[in-house]
Amino acid sequence: MLIIRNDVKPESNIYYLGAVFLKYLQQHQKINIEDFFKKINTDYPSISINQILYTLDWLYILDLIDLIDEGVIIKCDYII
Repeated sequence: MLIIRNDVKPESNIYYLGAVFLKYLQQHQKINIEDFFKKINTDYPSISINQILYTLDWLYILDLIDLIDEGVIIKCDYII
């Protein structure tokens, strides 16, 4: 279970970052991982590469994103 800490800036929280990443992927459908890192570093310069990777791993485990074509990230869309 992931615990939300109240002493951490929202920009450093995995839940917040996950929502930001999903919103960005919803707008762009798919993106090269290098371009994604550049975009995140431009918009959120205080976010470390580890935080980006942890968030991407978390979204992948939840089956919300997938990797295709050697480093292209896509948002998984499911119809229920």
